[in-house]
Amino acid sequence: MFKRLRAAIDARYQRWLERRIPRQRQVTLDQRRIFIFPGPRGLLFVVVLLLLFIGGINYANNQVLLLCFLLASLLNTSILHTYRNLSGLRFEAARAYGGFAGEAVDFEIVLSGASGRAHRGLLLRWGDAAEIRVDVEAGRTQVLRFSLPVSRRGRFVPPRIALRSFYPLGLVRAWSYVALDMEALVYPRPVADELPPSGDGDETAQAPEGRRPRGIDEFDGLARYVPGDAQTRIEWRVYARTDELYTKHFTEPGHSRRWLDFSAWPQADTEGRLSRLAYWAIELERREQPYGLRIPGARLEPAQGDDHHQQVLAALALYGAPP
Repeated sequence: MFKRLRAAIDARYQRWLERRIPRQRQVTLDQRRIFIFPGPRGLLFVVVLLLLFIGGINYANNQVLLLCFLLASLLNTSILHTYRNLSGLRFEAARAYGGFAGEAVDFEIVLSGASGRAHRGLLLRWGDAAEIRVDVEAGRTQVLRFSLPVSRRGRFVPPRIALRSFYPLGLVRAWSYVALDMEALVYPRPVADELPPSGDGDETAQAPEGRRPRGIDEFDGLARYVPGDAQTRIEWRVYARTDELYTKHFTEPGHSRRWLDFSAWPQADTEGRLSRLAYWAIELERREQPYGLRIPGARLEPAQGDDHHQQVLAALALYGAPP
């Protein structure tokens, strides 16, 4: 019962935060986004003030009353300085890096200080990342990088950044929850497995690793002579220099390309297939071998390079996700 009540209160609180502090690419803290309340030391300080006031009134002791009012003014000044320490601080979304499920994704944000004053003793916590302490000088910027653990593939929207400060005296706690409009792609966790033939002429899936199918169109390089190789393809000039037999190998256009097919592993579930496709996308990119992708709803023609690799991983990450 208490768990359901707490969940309902938390959900209502989050909806209120979304209205008061919506997600933006850039957020500047002001009176609507900063909350202030006495901290543990501040509450103890207030109790001491009440005792001093009651004692001064009861015994008509002006010195005690003077001390009470002096400490009360100190508390009031501390509230103003603690608020001013956060006011004007600007958060800006910088960059989100993709990652694999079960690992962590990195986010970069930029902190900018207000003109004319520094921001001291800032404590930032983002999700499950460790809390860090930051000081931002007047008019300066800092780039902060956080690693947030992720467990499921797809679009990952990070939680709010929890910012708090007890500066300067530790009596008052000022805090804010900053929501930056950022998201990262989480790719399927790679799982190693054999790559079966795609069934449409993908000859490299059947050839031994490291050897490409032989053809007659494009020269593919030299390889050591293997008994059974045609003598017409022996490179005699290399033999004259090294006394070792090498044969010329050729490839036919298109036959060195692989297709990564969603239906290649019928025994695996959806996530298992995506994990195997992710593994082979990484492996073929490492081998510098062109490859294409076929999954329900998406088809990427065989290619190679960082852009193609990112497109393939993004298609795997967003498979089944709403547009």
